[in-house]
Amino acid sequence: MNASTRSLSRLTWITLGLCFMIALITGFRMQSLRHLLASWFAANRFDPGTQTPISSPIPSPTPTPSPPIELMAWLPWWDQVAVLTSLGSAQAYLTTISPSWYHLNDTGQIQPFADTQPQPIYHLATNSGLLILPTVGNDLDSLRVSTFLSNPDNFTPAIDFLLAEASAADYAGFDLDFENIPREYAGNYTQFLTLLSDKLHQVNLHLSIAVHARTGSPNEWEFALSHDYATLGQIADQIRIMAYDFHYAGSSPGPVTPTDQLDRVITYALTQIPKHKLVLGLPLYGYDWPQDANGESITYVMAQQRLMLHQGTTTRDPQSNALIGHYLVDSIPHMLWFEDATSTLGQINQARALGITRFVFWRLGDEDPNTWAAIASIATLLNPGE
Repeated sequence: MNASTRSLSRLTWITLGLCFMIALITGFRMQSLRHLLASWFAANRFDPGTQTPISSPIPSPTPTPSPPIELMAWLPWWDQVAVLTSLGSAQAYLTTISPSWYHLNDTGQIQPFADTQPQPIYHLATNSGLLILPTVGNDLDSLRVSTFLSNPDNFTPAIDFLLAEASAADYAGFDLDFENIPREYAGNYTQFLTLLSDKLHQVNLHLSIAVHARTGSPNEWEFALSHDYATLGQIADQIRIMAYDFHYAGSSPGPVTPTDQLDRVITYALTQIPKHKLVLGLPLYGYDWPQDANGESITYVMAQQRLMLHQGTTTRDPQSNALIGHYLVDSIPHMLWFEDATSTLGQINQARALGITRFVFWRLGDEDPNTWAAIASIATLLNPGE
């Protein structure tokens, strides 16, 4: 018996003696004494053979399950074959698609794209139970959107047209993607969206608004300021933040979505937009920059094809997790930055750590085919209709 055990044994007998004396003084019956001793032994869980306490296991805290995440996708109006192929693979992981089927024309009217063939996409989506919120855009044309917004008489015919289209095709609503809006028309833009939202909600349809990425810094891009997060967040059912193109065709090479910028965008958005309305837009593409020239937007498949054709090399950026490719064409060096399943998972995990659970991707078509299963391996996904 070691010293600690002897000390514990002495303590045990002293305690028992005190209990006996208390029983005598207070006139306890022996049954009361036995009850007192039994309670004391039960509370201290002594092993009678060794006179040592038996430690009680500390229960592990029940882990709080992470909330499920929701995935959506924008579909370009061009490249229909690649889009259909990707949609066939991704349909089981998505809840909503937004095909680019409508746009502003030069006279400021909303019309369908003339070259689109929406029927195959429409049938695949509806048969899969996906919601369809077609995108209405302005082709990044500042003049077109100015022409439309400068005359509020354009608003009612445009809304009537969209309501008729939604009724005929059983859309779930619309996604508005008006970009490069001059500041002078920001108020008219809000007026149009308010009217559109009211009309859509009257017939149980939804309004999503795509907005430029903002960080709240004093030197933000002029056109981004026309997207007032707080105001639009009160109007729409979803605010989809296009958190990409921090490096673009006309910039120097770099990640499409740098990690530090993504953090700033999310942090600012959470101060302006109700979290349940916030949808984070992430890239599934990249850029190819020839040396001393503007770059070109490329898909994951295009990047891999070029690197293979020209025997290029690939590394991974340790900060953004984006892939970096290098190859030569006619002695001209090319640098590629593009996304794959690994970089997309990194962005999603970064956003989830800040409480974001809804994501939309630009663009569906020729993305890394491993992306969807990779996302499903780290999170529970909402199913269509949930």
